[in-house]
Amino acid sequence: MAIAVVAEIEEAIAAQPVIDTHEHTFSEADRRQRSLDLLSPEMHHYVGSDLVSAGMTPAEQARMYDQDHDPAERWDIFLRYWEYAKTTGYAKALHIACRDLFGVDELMSAVPSLDGYRRVTEQLTASQQHEAWYRYILQERGNIVLAIPDVQSTQVDKTLFAPAMRFDSFISVGSRTGVAELERQTGQSIYDLDDLVSALGVAFAEAKEEGMVTVKSGLAYRRILQYDNVPRPDAERVFAQVVAGTRAQGDGKTQDGLTFTECKPLQDYMMHQVVRLCSEHGVPMQIHTGLHAGNGNIITNSNPTHLVNLFLQYPQARFDIFHAGYPYQSELATLGKNFQNVYVDLCWVHIISPYVARATLHEWLETIPHNKIFGFGGDYGPVELAYGHCVMARENIARVLSEKVEEGLYSVDQARIVGARLLHDNANEFFRLGQESLFS
Repeated sequence: MAIAVVAEIEEAIAAQPVIDTHEHTFSEADRRQRSLDLLSPEMHHYVGSDLVSAGMTPAEQARMYDQDHDPAERWDIFLRYWEYAKTTGYAKALHIACRDLFGVDELMSAVPSLDGYRRVTEQLTASQQHEAWYRYILQERGNIVLAIPDVQSTQVDKTLFAPAMRFDSFISVGSRTGVAELERQTGQSIYDLDDLVSALGVAFAEAKEEGMVTVKSGLAYRRILQYDNVPRPDAERVFAQVVAGTRAQGDGKTQDGLTFTECKPLQDYMMHQVVRLCSEHGVPMQIHTGLHAGNGNIITNSNPTHLVNLFLQYPQARFDIFHAGYPYQSELATLGKNFQNVYVDLCWVHIISPYVARATLHEWLETIPHNKIFGFGGDYGPVELAYGHCVMARENIARVLSEKVEEGLYSVDQARIVGARLLHDNANEFFRLGQESLFS
């Protein structure tokens, strides 16, 4: 393919305004209060789990994160495992952020220097005095015009963010303590299942009124994604046990709450209530599937095919299925192809594996109508790493679209239009964000 054609597509995608479907951005006020440096947990985020995967012990990680320890010792601990982890996608996002935003381009060198670490840390500290750092990083540097944060609050800067909200605590409630917390949060008395469903409805309506654009569920970290259609009397019986409080364990002791096996009928029933509310209010639902953050979990719980009964039972509900379902990206392609109400999302995936993100996008573009594909969600707490991830996403999408042009499947103009849909227009329409369409 002509170099000029590749350059044209790369330039178009690099200049493309982005709607970011998923972040965990802590508030700017909160950021100003944190003690940030290149070796802080915030700036490591996902990199920290790769260091653990490479062999870092809990004691070493604690010393590395402890800012009262000698910086040289902390840096030495980091380098010991960075050598093995720096080839990962998580590491690449950190490197891009340091390179582009702080002018330190040595994390991928043979032996990154302590001086480089100090220079990044000094600039991070200085940035905490910046009055509009988030706007600078996201909109001015990243051209991310709007992001959807999953931070369990609607009190966000609406010029930068359109919030997601979770109602997982209503689904997973399994103890009297949990019920009391829901009563505190909602101001509603909860004595029976009707009260629980009513309190959920109140919380949902309030969140929507305050600007919620989507509901997010992350329960795949704690349970299988199979939500059976449970008869109401079964859910009522379980909830009656929950509100009764403590229960005998058989050894003379008591515990406040039920086991997951005991609670599953209630959890399943309440998930259906959340989906019903989403359907009735026209609010889409984002669901975590696939890989879990951190180290160690049961990946088979997160297979998106477990959700099929929800897709079938609620055809008017709209589902944004996260993380490409990785490593079940082909299963998710099948769901996106077969179900009109299932949309597929590459959030997180460009840093999990840039190669997998490209291969998945190739497959999806040949399998699923491209108005159902979301091309980027950073899935980070720090805005600097969201920026680095976005750079990677743009590179991946430009490369895939260039290859589609080379294969004769798209013209250059078609590639530009598809790129705009992947990075902006699809999310704008799906979440009803009111942004101007790029190709109307």
